[in-house]
Amino acid sequence: MANLWIIITVLFSLTLSNKKSAARYRGYTDVYVSLNGDDSERCGRSVSRPCKSIARAVHQVDWGGHIFLDGTGTERHPYECHCSYEQLRGILVQKDLSIESFKSTPYISCSSGFHFDKSTSQELSIVLSGIAFRQTPLMFQDCNLTIFNCSFQDTSIALSVHITTNTSMHLNIHGSSFFKNNTSCMEIFFHNNVRNQDQFLIINISETKFLENGFHKQRFARGVMTIKSETTQPSSLHVQISCFNITSVRNYGHFINLDLPTAVTNETYNDFRLVNNTIMSEFINVPLGRKASAHPVVNSLFNSITKKTRVKFNNVRCSHNHLLRCIRIHSDEAQVEIHNSLFVGQRLTKDRGGAIYLNSTVRGSLVLFNCSFRKNKAKGGGALFANSKNGTLTLNITNVNFTQCAAQTYGCAILVGDLKSVRMRSGSATYKLITNFKEIRVHDCFDYQGGCYSVRLILSNGKVAINDSSWTSSIKSSMSRALMIANSGGNTHVTISGCAFFLNTVVQSIVKIKGQRHATGSVTIENSVMSNQQVGGGALRITPEFSIKLINVLLTSFDYALEVFRKFPRRPPEGHPFYLSISNCTFLDNIKDITVYSRDTTHAELRIENTIFMSRQMTRTCKLYAGLNVIVEPLDTLPIHAFIKIHNVTFESRPCNVLGLLFQGNKTLQIQRSVFRNGVCCQRQARRNSVYDISTGAISVLTPPDQVQSPGCVTKATREEIYPVWSYRTHVIFEDNIFEDNIGVIAGAVYISNGYTIFQRCTFLNNFAIQNSGHVYSAHGTGRVDFKDCFFASKKMNITINDITFHKSTFFHSESGGPISIQNTTMVAFATERNPHPVIDISNGGYVYMDATSSIQCAMGSKLLLENTTHYVYTEQNKLFCAINVTVLKYSCQLCSPGFYSIQKGDSRGLFLNNKVECLQCPFGASCIERNIAANPNFWGYQISTDPPSLSFIACPEHYCRQPTSGSKGYNSCQGNRNGTLCGKCSPGYSETLFSAECRKNAECNSYWFWISAFLLTTGLALYLLIKPPILFFLANQILWFNSLRREENRERDDLSRNNEHSDSGYIKITFYFYQAAELLMISSIENLLEKIPFIYIVIAAFNFQIRTINKGLGCPFVGLTVVTKELVLSGAVFLTMTDIVLIYCGHSVINILRKKEKPSLIHYMAVVMEVLLLGYERLAETSLKLLYCVSIEPGKWLFIDANVPCMQWWQYILVAYIVVFVVPFTIVLYCGSSKLYRASINANEFIAACMLPLPFLIYWFCKKKTTRRGDDVTSLSVSVVNRDILEILHGPFRPPINEDKGTLYWESVLIGRRFILLACQALISNLMLRMFCIVGACFLITLHHVLKNPYRDSMANNAETLSLSTLSMIAVINMTKATLIYFGITIDGPYRSYVETLEWFEVCALAFVPAFVSMLATFAILSQLARFALFLMKQIIRCWPQLRSSCWLTDQQRPLLDIAEHNNDDES
Repeated sequence: MANLWIIITVLFSLTLSNKKSAARYRGYTDVYVSLNGDDSERCGRSVSRPCKSIARAVHQVDWGGHIFLDGTGTERHPYECHCSYEQLRGILVQKDLSIESFKSTPYISCSSGFHFDKSTSQELSIVLSGIAFRQTPLMFQDCNLTIFNCSFQDTSIALSVHITTNTSMHLNIHGSSFFKNNTSCMEIFFHNNVRNQDQFLIINISETKFLENGFHKQRFARGVMTIKSETTQPSSLHVQISCFNITSVRNYGHFINLDLPTAVTNETYNDFRLVNNTIMSEFINVPLGRKASAHPVVNSLFNSITKKTRVKFNNVRCSHNHLLRCIRIHSDEAQVEIHNSLFVGQRLTKDRGGAIYLNSTVRGSLVLFNCSFRKNKAKGGGALFANSKNGTLTLNITNVNFTQCAAQTYGCAILVGDLKSVRMRSGSATYKLITNFKEIRVHDCFDYQGGCYSVRLILSNGKVAINDSSWTSSIKSSMSRALMIANSGGNTHVTISGCAFFLNTVVQSIVKIKGQRHATGSVTIENSVMSNQQVGGGALRITPEFSIKLINVLLTSFDYALEVFRKFPRRPPEGHPFYLSISNCTFLDNIKDITVYSRDTTHAELRIENTIFMSRQMTRTCKLYAGLNVIVEPLDTLPIHAFIKIHNVTFESRPCNVLGLLFQGNKTLQIQRSVFRNGVCCQRQARRNSVYDISTGAISVLTPPDQVQSPGCVTKATREEIYPVWSYRTHVIFEDNIFEDNIGVIAGAVYISNGYTIFQRCTFLNNFAIQNSGHVYSAHGTGRVDFKDCFFASKKMNITINDITFHKSTFFHSESGGPISIQNTTMVAFATERNPHPVIDISNGGYVYMDATSSIQCAMGSKLLLENTTHYVYTEQNKLFCAINVTVLKYSCQLCSPGFYSIQKGDSRGLFLNNKVECLQCPFGASCIERNIAANPNFWGYQISTDPPSLSFIACPEHYCRQPTSGSKGYNSCQGNRNGTLCGKCSPGYSETLFSAECRKNAECNSYWFWISAFLLTTGLALYLLIKPPILFFLANQILWFNSLRREENRERDDLSRNNEHSDSGYIKITFYFYQAAELLMISSIENLLEKIPFIYIVIAAFNFQIRTINKGLGCPFVGLTVVTKELVLSGAVFLTMTDIVLIYCGHSVINILRKKEKPSLIHYMAVVMEVLLLGYERLAETSLKLLYCVSIEPGKWLFIDANVPCMQWWQYILVAYIVVFVVPFTIVLYCGSSKLYRASINANEFIAACMLPLPFLIYWFCKKKTTRRGDDVTSLSVSVVNRDILEILHGPFRPPINEDKGTLYWESVLIGRRFILLACQALISNLMLRMFCIVGACFLITLHHVLKNPYRDSMANNAETLSLSTLSMIAVINMTKATLIYFGITIDGPYRSYVETLEWFEVCALAFVPAFVSMLATFAILSQLARFALFLMKQIIRCWPQLRSSCWLTDQQRPLLDIAEHNNDDES
């Protein structure tokens, strides 16, 4: 407001002075000048009579008048200074006037220049418009100046302004003005020798360009614009500058230099472009001994030295200015704002502040908003340097980017504080700093020599707030350190919130906050992330003078995540409080998470809550990792008090945690609701001048020895239970914690040294060590330990890592002399060892108490042993004899001897043993060598008595049971996802698969493709049995097409086969029997065996009425499939094939009716149904027998294939009736019915009905035989004709009776009987070895019987059957060998395994023979037909070759196309 009144006063004075001057001067108001004019006395009055020279026009013009310069021809012949009537150097102007262009731009070239001089007390105002000055200096003294659309070129000093007597001065430059190639564009000097008189300068510059100025025939560049004060009196200067739309390109030196130490300025700069300006390096580095220039070089484009300044920059573009920074401000009081600006490519390698330099002695303020700094370099503060040594500095930086900025030593991007050396002193710091950084982004800033933090703040007092900002790097060597805040001894508060630090390679600390000796303050970091792409360096390093808070911070992949530490001076410490609070934080994949070391602390407080310490490393190794390492050493002069609280903290794979409070004083440690898991500590940790040697997987608590309250001497007379008593000032409380799978050299879970420690509701699982205790170790000293409501368990024998075996799993080992109390605590040793291993070991204890609710439990089959060697130790107290009670107790668990077992377990109630374990002889089917007792492979154990408890083992269904693994608890184990008794059912969420014992997830079932495939395959089988195409003969004809004689023989055989299909039918029966019997002989899964050649598996399944695929995708048709329903579904394939035949008959009948033909023969279809029944008998009988076979397990009988189902369910009674009515008498019906059919005593319908209901028809035939007279059964030709289809199926392949040979027409009943014998052995004999022995015997007898009978008509079929049965016998012998090994629980490994694999390959080759043979014939047939087709093509080519040649000759004749066509037509006719 004051400035506005000053401007109004100045304008009013100018108006009055102009009126007074008008009365004094009597010239022309408008004077015209042209090169074509003359300098007469009356020239210039009109356009027609212009003056020739500017000097004459100045003489002619009136005060306040206008001179109009005609620019015609002046570009080649510019106006000069001299006048025709006087010889003066330059042009002197002492009038208020304006010089303007006329017609075109006038050019003036006057080396002596213009001198505008105020000669009176009146104000002098000069206006220049539209003029081009060349080599023409303009000098103004005490003038107000307005320049519009002018240009100044090739001049030493374009504008020189001197202010001597004027109290105010106006300078306006606007309207596309232009400065180029001037040594100095503008110089303004204040000369005021009057005491206590203020001066005012108002400068407005807009739409002006400055190009290539500052270096023109001068040794030193003088810059573009200089405003300097040369006053000798202590007066004040008031400067107001407004610049808009300014361009400065390729100039030498500074742009604006305000050298006004006593001035108060108010400046505004909008739309500035400062590009490619430079200065020579020799201008800055004047050699030693050389005299400095009168015009010292300024290495800043904007340089301001004032008393008080207020400046605002908006939309500044400052880029690639060599050895020139953009802005430098040095003021007592400075208020600087920079908005929407860009600073790129400045380089000041030997000065601070590459883009901005701000130094305020009293009070400074800098606001940066929406700016960007890129590739700026300096010795310190690559982008920004600011300092206020004795004052207050305020920095507000919002939405600013710092990219690839660099510094030599300090502050790659920002440096606050004039730090010139490595040591930080109070004189180099900003006295008070208030910083608010928000949304700043620092990317790829780096150091190019020493090593610098991208942001470095050095202060004595103040507040630092950094919010929503980020530090990132993508270059491997860039920005190894992000932020450093140094306190030189005052009070500082730091807040970092919502920030992200993502760096590539960290050498030291990302964030470092340190304080000097007397520094105080606080550090709060919240909602932030610090991440290192490669493990190394550190994240946070803070000296302990600060109160530290971390809230919701993620620190990942560092050598150390948080380090609270300082290098202590040699002077004695004075003491300060220490406070560290960590809440809701995550420490991930660091080498060391938290390291605290302090020895000058008067009060220490540490709080860690809701925090995770974790490593994502999959394999456990013995590397030097540490989660929490806190060491507080004693202070020599002052007492220390400490409080540590760890609540709801997870230590996952973070070992070697140490809390060392090594001082005398009150100490309280609370560790609550925390988890210590998978810690591996393989290195010993020992401190210099310390007695502590630790290596603990989870946590170690170190405190000094406690003071003796009573020595505990026992008198000889009484021998009372008196023990030493100590006064405890250290209290450690573990509540609701979990210690699991921790490993250490000395202790696995907890190491305690002295103090009073209480464990409440803690759980210890599988912790191991090498030397002392796997779970809790109380070291030698005075410590007291209480256990309340705790649980200890060890489920493993040992753990081996990096070839180091950790085998000590002792629950509690104490070498301390303090008392021990165990209340309501359970200790269970699930792991077993043959040698005694201690579970509690007290070697030097005091009073020991264990209540009746506490127990020690050994694993099943282990005894609990007690060694009590409690004794007295005789010492001297106060020169008197003293006997001290020393408690020595050791509780150990020991397994029964090899070959013996027990299902009892040793335990105790309190300190007393509870029961005795009796070891029994190991039963058959179990192993009692490596562990207490475990079922052999494919065996299941159950309890048979209670006094003493004993077990019995029976064989499981194949592929149900397995031997328990070494780490399992029980003596039974199931394959895959099976469970229940005898592993008879699938686990919840799983269903049975049809063709193996595998259980599959319910989500993988419900395959509708199974039903489609089943329907298609059964339909294909039905069609094949209905048609019975001579496949082998067809393939032979296709292969041997070239042998006419053979072809005729095959044609005759084809004709014969249409009338007689005996041989082909024999092969079908042989093949079906081979594959059905082979599946019964396999004890290992045929599915696993045939994985060697998967496609054969599908073929074999088809012969057993099963649907299988290579990828096992169709094995689970619906969710909830059980063993019982699986067997029923498998049998359903037989009935589905019969149904397909009925459907085909119905369809055939409908088609014949539509075509008006006879209906198809019903008896033929019924005969095929009967054939399906014969081929599927094995499947039906196997299902019925399996579902009835039960075993005795404990009290009661259970279904063998699913021992979770009790025997004799309602559906099993139906199966009993089914076996009695169908399965057993079916063989007898076939035997009797064959002879009756042959004699035609029964017709086809009766025989088919008898096959469906064998028992009723056997009774009927028996009764009928008793009532029928001999001779009534006469063969009828009509009956024989009707029975032809049935006879072909039943008798076709077999020998009929001839003479004395009774034939083998009954042989179909023999084939069914064979199947029944094998099925009965498999279903009814549970002993695997005995079952296979019976099956092998049956196979040999069957083979012998066949050789004796040779039942088939065709000798080739007999030979094929002999080979088939012999192969089955060999397969049976191979599987009996396997069964013997399985029965005795023996597995074949090592070099003998190759023999078993050879036998298995024999099985595979035997099973693959038929499909491989048919495939080979089909391949030969295809190749043969391809050869036939090639031969046909060759014959056609040879036959047509003459015609092709003649047609080619005709095409060579020059005939019209029409003639050729007609000729061809004639030939055809």
